Amino acid sequence: MKVVSLVALKKRPDTKEKNCMRLNWFLVTVACAIASSCWATGTAKLTESVSGKDLSDVQRLTAYEDSYAIWNQMRNTEWTTKDEQSLRTKISFKYTFCGPQFRRPSKGQRAESESSSAKQADSWCPTTGKWAEAELFFGYTGEFDFYAGTRPSGPVIGRVNAPGLFVRLPARLFLDPDWKTADGLEIGLQHRSDGQSTEVSGERNTRIAKEQYAAGNRQFFDTISRGANFLLIAVDKELPEPPIGDKLTLRAKLRVYLGEQDSVVTWGPLANTGQRFSDYDRLQLHAWWRISHQIQIDIGWRLGDRGLATDSWTLGAEFTLATLPLYLRFHRGPMNTLSNYTQRQDSIGFGIRFASF
Repeated sequence: MKVVSLVALKKRPDTKEKNCMRLNWFLVTVACAIASSCWATGTAKLTESVSGKDLSDVQRLTAYEDSYAIWNQMRNTEWTTKDEQSLRTKISFKYTFCGPQFRRPSKGQRAESESSSAKQADSWCPTTGKWAEAELFFGYTGEFDFYAGTRPSGPVIGRVNAPGLFVRLPARLFLDPDWKTADGLEIGLQHRSDGQSTEVSGERNTRIAKEQYAAGNRQFFDTISRGANFLLIAVDKELPEPPIGDKLTLRAKLRVYLGEQDSVVTWGPLANTGQRFSDYDRLQLHAWWRISHQIQIDIGWRLGDRGLATDSWTLGAEFTLATLPLYLRFHRGPMNTLSNYTQRQDSIGFGIRFASF
């Protein structure tokens, strides 16, 4: 028990933990700055007005998925007491290397000419065929919980860090020619982890995890490292005439996991039962329904290899009040955190959404 008190229940963070907390706080600060920039520009898509921009141009940096900051209450259903309230921040952005709206001039052309024709010339981005309409971009999505005034020292806990490299093409080139140009087919390689450092492996660490689960120590499980690499395949389509409202967009995402999944569970009722991320997060379906200029509803459903036994869903509502996009979000089921992804953790939060898909 003395080992547990020193290792698992330590109250004073060591240098590594302090550095992680500082890094997470830095990432949250950067995330809020980028989200504010995306909100201020009022755009989540590339526009013709930025044609011919160089690779260093900041307008290549745009919103990817939705971004928000909400005051969140998470409950550890059927396990232990509810979590402390936190400021949950999600930031998602992308940087476009190639795309129909961008042309990358060669170094010589940039030096010799400032003409529009030079700016539009390509050095390595495709200009003919189907690939001329392709968008090659780097994307990043991050989620953080800031326990401001609700936990000692007010830590920032990293929940998701998901960088990736993606290619997006108009879906009409491969699926149905009647689909809109904005309907996309997206393929990419992505890494997703929570940025934590505690590895639950070996007899000693496994014993500690079991004891902390029995004690309901939520803070301990916030430090467990989780991660995986996968191939992401996504398709989105805007319905031509929704029955009600102005716009209805559907999106499906399929994850094909690569290599070893860092997701073994050695505690609780599911200990050593072979649980993997793929059992909880294989297919994700999402719908964004804009009822009017002031109201938008979004619904997400996450399904794994074990079907309805491990599914989860999210419901969100955005209300624009005097140009302020207020956002209400409810989650039910597992996959609310990566560190303890098999645990059902319902949550409700309210705040501001900076950008939506």
